[in-house]
Amino acid sequence: MTATVTNTSDVDAAETVQVYVAPGKADVARPVHELKGFAKVFLKAGESETVTIDLDERAFAYWSEKFNDWHVETGEYGIEVGVSSRDIAATVSVKLDGDGKTQPLTEWSTFGEWSADPVGSKVVEDLAAAGEKGELPKLTDNAMMRMFLNSMPINSLPTLMGEAGKDVTKFLLDGYAELHK
Repeated sequence: MTATVTNTSDVDAAETVQVYVAPGKADVARPVHELKGFAKVFLKAGESETVTIDLDERAFAYWSEKFNDWHVETGEYGIEVGVSSRDIAATVSVKLDGDGKTQPLTEWSTFGEWSADPVGSKVVEDLAAAGEKGELPKLTDNAMMRMFLNSMPINSLPTLMGEAGKDVTKFLLDGYAELHK
């Protein structure tokens, strides 16, 4: 991150430039922003200086219990520059692809996890297509049902759909196994 700092006063002075990373929507609770670097600059009256503070991948990561490792999620991050957490002078947004880490999907993974997974989402799309063709039950698509489904492990689909839920669960598991060959 590069920023230009200018001493607009009539006296020589010092300032600490701080860089914060503000994660966007995340799978886990994260702070509004996190201090990731700082540099103290000494400037004569009216002088300007360019300050560079490097942000590596770790600046965007959090410790994930799920992966037992540092994890960078895909999404938008704000990079904030200021002199304190309550005095931010400028913000720029960056979009990151994330680190690509995924957990293997199982019958205990929620429908939401299947939908968010790079491989699982393809199987969910195939499921929707099979539902449109009448080959499998078509899942109801409204906000309430999506909220309910997204939090439900797929092995619970028979509770919601009866015997047809077993077919849907089997379709998802078989499709996932086929794509992972």
